[in-house]
Amino acid sequence: MVLKSLDLLLNRSKLLGKHLGPVLWQLPGTLKKDLPRLEAFLRTLNRRIYHAIEFRDPSWVDKEVFETLRKYRVANVALSSKAMPSCFELTASFVYVRFHGLEGGASHDYSDQELRPWATFLRDCARRGVKGFAYFNNDLNTRAPLNARRLMDLVGSAARSPS
Repeated sequence: MVLKSLDLLLNRSKLLGKHLGPVLWQLPGTLKKDLPRLEAFLRTLNRRIYHAIEFRDPSWVDKEVFETLRKYRVANVALSSKAMPSCFELTASFVYVRFHGLEGGASHDYSDQELRPWATFLRDCARRGVKGFAYFNNDLNTRAPLNARRLMDLVGSAARSPS
């Protein structure tokens, strides 16, 4: 039943055509590193769609995990979060960044000082031809849109809005 649901989701997502970005797979924070389970899941994914996986337990920040993601061309999500260490490991032909907020979580308002390292990372990726996707989840008090705009300003000409 799970594979049938997965196929349905991925087939319907194709209807978005050129507007389809990466599909985010977010693991629960209670799930510890389990390479066989990860690899079994990654084998089921449609290779014609970008996929990104967000780990929420530090045990996943590991060389073996990154090698497995590279094998299947799945992006390791780079996180701005108090719950996970910063990790800028590239594992796919694109990068996926999520901003969950720092102090105050989803109500956090990112400062330029906090955004600058991410802007540098995304500019460096763009220079190497690595496409970047960035998403802000600090949506309490409507911080996300303004923080996203500021990140784009800091990234400069390498940044562009989705079309």
